[in-house]
Amino acid sequence: MSLPQPVQRLRGMRPSPIRVISEGAPPGSIPLGLGEPTWPTLHPELGFQAAIQASPCSYGPNSGLVQLRESLAEFYALDIEQVRVTHGAQAALCALLQAYVAPGDSFLMPNPGFPGYHQIARLMGARAIGYPLAQDPFHALSVEAVVEAMDLNPDAKVLLLNHPSNPTGGVADEASLLAVLEAATARGVLVLCDEVYRPLSDNPLGFNSLPSMNLVRIGSLSKAWAAAGLRIGWMLGDPEVLAPAVIVHSTMVTAASNNNQQVARWLIRHSDRVIDNSRRELARRWSALSEACATHWGWVPNQPPAGFYLWLALPENVRCGSLEFCLQQRDTVGVVLVPGSAFGSEGEGFVRLSFAAEPDLIREGIRRLAPIWGRI
Repeated sequence: MSLPQPVQRLRGMRPSPIRVISEGAPPGSIPLGLGEPTWPTLHPELGFQAAIQASPCSYGPNSGLVQLRESLAEFYALDIEQVRVTHGAQAALCALLQAYVAPGDSFLMPNPGFPGYHQIARLMGARAIGYPLAQDPFHALSVEAVVEAMDLNPDAKVLLLNHPSNPTGGVADEASLLAVLEAATARGVLVLCDEVYRPLSDNPLGFNSLPSMNLVRIGSLSKAWAAAGLRIGWMLGDPEVLAPAVIVHSTMVTAASNNNQQVARWLIRHSDRVIDNSRRELARRWSALSEACATHWGWVPNQPPAGFYLWLALPENVRCGSLEFCLQQRDTVGVVLVPGSAFGSEGEGFVRLSFAAEPDLIREGIRRLAPIWGRI
């Protein structure tokens, strides 16, 4: 007797190339692939045990602990009813897209953009249609490209923004974001803004309020608060718009961990201290990277406006695609990079280098890559 086959929409789905390249790296490789902070998470003074005692291992509300939602509402200057807690930002995205995009529907996403967007689309049997970013040094949001994508795809139900951008670190000015929101509202398109890197920007421009029912903002503890393992994210928006996504999310995971939400509450309440620490740690890492580039490459890349990625064009003498190139560097010089092709068709010809790693590892990784990018 043969077993049932996986559903058609799962055919062709593969693990994230970011994970595949990282997990297949030989011993001693320099990890400049994963976008994961390597500095310690600042813990509550009372410790994790106190958080567990404060919240026994119960299910908790589907929308998140009231205390955490209150802290997030204060942080974002919103009403508590505009805040819902999720099991990380990706669960928020998955729940929102399942709530508003049906199988066969399409939604718009940046190209290059976070690979998880495409994976969610495949899982749902939907179509993720890419729109290009601007042709500036950091590939920020292009209002013209987004509006054109909406006009060419009038059936699109949802527009995904990634601000600041993963993988490029580009940011958009507030006028551009509001222009995109106005255009989407006029066309009846829901805007989901993934802004998990926003607190790491020195000039965190963006949607500072919720001016429209057509906007949902998505955040997470994983990057700026250096707490990826807690798996705590959130959705910010009109309660009526969030309600269907809460139902989807509760069906998926019931609720985020109560204990982790207690720790998250402490981190949010101490955001100034925690985020300042993350920015200092990133400054240390950028200093290590820029000094190593000056020494071993003979030039220093421009620092991205936000996040902790370099979006590097492959040198002209490289004669292979970005995936093959990254595999070569991993297996020959022992440096893990992420191919630009993982982020969409417009990412081919680039690689993403994460400088969230420990400073000494960054220095060694840059030294090993000198034969490729060195100009000395």
